[in-house]
Amino acid sequence: MLPPPLSLTALCLLGIVCSFVFWLLGFSCTALFFHRRRPPPSDRFRPPISVLKPMRGLDDDLEENLRALCEQDYPAYQILFGVEDESEPSVPILRKIIAEFPEKDIALVICGENGGANRKVNNLRSMLPRAKHDVLVICDSDILVGNDYLQRIVAPLADETVGLVCCPYRWKAPRTVPAAIEALTFCTEFVPSILLVERFGRLDFALGATMVVRRRCLVEIGGFDAIRDQLADDYMLGKLVRAHGHKLVLSDYLVDLIHHETSCLRMMQHQVRLARTYRVCRPLGYFFSVLTHGTTWATLFLLSAGFSPLGWTVWAGVVTARLAYTFALLLSYLPDLKTSAYVWLMPLRDWLGTLWWVLAFTGNRLCWRGREFTLTSDGKLRPVAQSPLADDVRPATVKPS
Repeated sequence: MLPPPLSLTALCLLGIVCSFVFWLLGFSCTALFFHRRRPPPSDRFRPPISVLKPMRGLDDDLEENLRALCEQDYPAYQILFGVEDESEPSVPILRKIIAEFPEKDIALVICGENGGANRKVNNLRSMLPRAKHDVLVICDSDILVGNDYLQRIVAPLADETVGLVCCPYRWKAPRTVPAAIEALTFCTEFVPSILLVERFGRLDFALGATMVVRRRCLVEIGGFDAIRDQLADDYMLGKLVRAHGHKLVLSDYLVDLIHHETSCLRMMQHQVRLARTYRVCRPLGYFFSVLTHGTTWATLFLLSAGFSPLGWTVWAGVVTARLAYTFALLLSYLPDLKTSAYVWLMPLRDWLGTLWWVLAFTGNRLCWRGREFTLTSDGKLRPVAQSPLADDVRPATVKPS
């Protein structure tokens, strides 16, 4: 049998080597991050907090997730739930939670459609005038947190030079194959990549599951208006805060996104949207990230070697290393028994990861929150087949606790 072309062999071997380096560094940075000694939250630094929680749809375990936010071990905090209109399916649950905690400062804000393409940011724009405090926590609707969440994520703001704090996060508790592939992607690619940047680069972007920002820093960058059309609103918020001379800090609090089930179609739409977002935000890094797709390179090597014993040996060695890396991460630092039960899906997840990488370059159209958009070169959303959105902001109304 003829040997594979030297150039293809060299490219496959380069990809395999780069993948091993990425896995080693990713695991090391994850270990160092979670073993890093940090001072405990100070009882003297407990500023009052306004929590802004934009809501859309019915997330898994929504009542439990919201109840956990209302049971924080923190002296003074306000919670604002923001929905676009009264027909939002989460409204009955939100009213139930508000009634369940009459002693808490909680309100439901009916936000309306406030002009921007990013509907999450539209809700934030309407909630902001109702926020009573100068420390703002922006958090997604699908997260589950412990009762020490607020005290830990706000702690870095004791340093006056820190303008924004964000948290690493992972997809947890999958019950289906598509959900498991999403969970494995977050645990084996997303979290280690973020911690690599935090360790060796400069954190100049934020992560949107939870962000803590000073109100004055938000005012400096132009408020939420500055990011109202951005798909990666969290990324841009962190970038703007950093550009204005404030530090960004990655909290050691790991946030859990609770998603038990998803469909194959929704998984593909979500991952392609994320891939196109990363490609626009960090184009050079995203382009070369394909060199860390070790399973794909090992498969290409196997195919080019005509399924020879050498090809099978290389493929088996890479897949074994990939599985070992995944088990080590999940068991040591990102424990979740339900995700661990799907580790056998890693080769499929890696092949799909390469497919998503390719699809990121094949177009700029994406589906998000039930609408279709095109993504511009500067990361902005443009609605597809819709009239231009109005610039005026409809006044929000508040339903008191």
